[in-house]
Amino acid sequence: RDRCQRRTVGGMEPLEQLRTFLAWCAALNVGLYVFAALAIVVARKRVSRVHAGMFGLEADEIERQYFAYLAQYKIVVIVFSVVPYLALVAMT
Repeated sequence: RDRCQRRTVGGMEPLEQLRTFLAWCAALNVGLYVFAALAIVVARKRVSRVHAGMFGLEADEIERQYFAYLAQYKIVVIVFSVVPYLALVAMT
């Protein structure tokens, strides 16, 4: 076999597979982020009371931690899911 030949796996090119994989990763991560953000916004008081009781913290501190979590998760999703997908789309 010629070493320069493109190999297909399951009938798809490797870059196409990677693009599909990253698209699904980005979609699932963004969906999870939206779900978490909506859950925190809609049920903030009730959930913060439960978590405050579980961890022995004040409800205000728990609410601050929710928004820190959302901010960090958003950055991770953008850096590790959305940007690689967009870069691969731009490449192909």
